[in-house]
Amino acid sequence: MKDDIVQGLKMALIKGESLQQAMQSFYNSGYDRKDIEDAAREVQGSQDQLSQEAKIFNQPTADPKAPQTPQPNLPQKSPQVVSNYEQPKKDHSTLMLIMIVLVLLLIVGAALAGVYFYREQVINFFSGLFG
Repeated sequence: MKDDIVQGLKMALIKGESLQQAMQSFYNSGYDRKDIEDAAREVQGSQDQLSQEAKIFNQPTADPKAPQTPQPNLPQKSPQVVSNYEQPKKDHSTLMLIMIVLVLLLIVGAALAGVYFYREQVINFFSGLFG
């Protein structure tokens, strides 16, 4: 099993991942931590050879007409979802509704205050209008 981890860590390093990322990936997959650390020590000892292999692996072909070997379909890396929490979007319609209600209450209050303070004139106005 340790040999599988060693090979996996080597492939991850050749593809450009850090050793820490590769170790975390194996740990998340359920491998034993001690086995992963032992394999990582073994891989670190042969890291010079890996860097040369990585250069060869990542090197583009010089001849554009040369047949290209098909690359295996590797799964795309997607960000890990930690939480489904989203910040609530600010809804300006409720703010606008509150502002309209406050303005209307201010107008009604002003009208009632006017009727109270000028009640004599209001009574005379309506008496002359209907009387």
